[in-house]
Amino acid sequence: MMEEVLLLGLKDREGYTSFWNDSISYGLRGCILAELALRGRIRTLKEKFRRRLEEKKLELISQERTGDRILDEVIDIMAADPKCHSIEYWVDVLSGETWNVMKLKYSLKNLRERLAKGLVDKGVLRTEMKSFVLFEMATHPVADPVIKEDIMYKVQDTLLRGSTADPRKVVLVCMAYGCNVIDNALNKLPDHQREMAETRLQEFMNTWPQAAAERDPQNEVLCAIVAFFAQKDNSFFGL
Repeated sequence: MMEEVLLLGLKDREGYTSFWNDSISYGLRGCILAELALRGRIRTLKEKFRRRLEEKKLELISQERTGDRILDEVIDIMAADPKCHSIEYWVDVLSGETWNVMKLKYSLKNLRERLAKGLVDKGVLRTEMKSFVLFEMATHPVADPVIKEDIMYKVQDTLLRGSTADPRKVVLVCMAYGCNVIDNALNKLPDHQREMAETRLQEFMNTWPQAAAERDPQNEVLCAIVAFFAQKDNSFFGL
């Protein structure tokens, strides 16, 4: 999911995300938690009292390796902390935005670059050096446009299909919104379809989490992650 969201945000030819997008780094940490939930490594902590969905605490239930270096690194970080913490706590810690200086060592450095290099290894991106007058920077233009087009179609189809979308696709759409990259998929739609998609997106963000969690408790972590990002002020994401 992290790679899919990053691809949505990458400029195809330039090979980098918008310099004005301040939300993608924070949102990518949410994608990591969602991916760990999908792989059965974390769940919401069962407590005697009820918490609001977005305030649920996360519990690490398996340290089995995933084969993904970033996910395995986060598993080790969570395993090193004996307490169960909220989604907000983990997103802040992994982003390096925690007030606790002792936790700064757990922040994921250069996440976008690491994800991009992983996509280079898979042949989805390529690496080029680009001059920005005062400095040079490694960029990662799209090498296989079909992969990105498939992701954009998945986002569009999920928003236009109706209520039959599976939880993983819903979370992908919501995290693309939270990372402020979903417009790259919606801008390709005709006006009437874009309006439909935006309406459905608001339903996913505002009403899907609670309904889906009640329908299937196994999806509670995914629902809690969407609820957490939905309750953030829209201005946080520059929307």
